[in-house]
Amino acid sequence: MKKIIYLALTLSLACFVLSCANNKKARNYNDQPQIDAAGLSFIKNGMEAQLTAIRISHIARKASKNPVVIRFAKMMAADHHATMDRFKSIVTDNKLDGYPDTVSRVHKKTMDSISKFKRVQFDKAYMQFMIKDHEDALRLFNAGAQNKNNAIQDLAKKTIPTLQMHLDSAKAINKILK
Repeated sequence: MKKIIYLALTLSLACFVLSCANNKKARNYNDQPQIDAAGLSFIKNGMEAQLTAIRISHIARKASKNPVVIRFAKMMAADHHATMDRFKSIVTDNKLDGYPDTVSRVHKKTMDSISKFKRVQFDKAYMQFMIKDHEDALRLFNAGAQNKNNAIQDLAKKTIPTLQMHLDSAKAINKILK
C-alpha cells in the first residue's frame, strides 16, 4: 500500500514539475480580441479613412483633366489600397468583425459635393479635401503608434511617412492650382 501511495505521489509530482517547466504562453480560447478599445477605434476609423481616400481618388481620376492631379489620385488609390490590406490582415488575425466597408455619411456627403464641381474647381476641392483628410489621418495614426498592440503600432508607424508624403504632395499641388 505504501508503494502505491509513493508511486501516486511521485507521478503527481512529476506531472506538476513538467507542467511548470512548459513556458509557452497561454492561448486565447475565448476568441476575444487582444486589442483594447483605443485599438479597435483606430482600426474602425483607419479603415474608413482608407475607403474614403480610395473612393474619392477614383472619382478624381475620372473627373480631373489635370495630369498632376490624376497622377496624385492614382498614387492615393494604390497606397491606400495597400494600407487597407494591412488593416484587413489585423482584422483577420484578431478575428474581428463588423468593420467598415463603406464610407461615413459625412465623407459621402463631402464626396458628393466635390464630385459636382468641374475641371479646375474640382481639382481645387479634391486637393483641399486631401489636405484636410491627411492632416486628420496623421493625428489618427500618431495616436495608433502609441497603442499597446504591436500590430497596430507597426501599421501606424509604417504608414505615417506615407501619409506625410501625401500631405506634402497635396499641399504642393494645391499651391500650383491657385
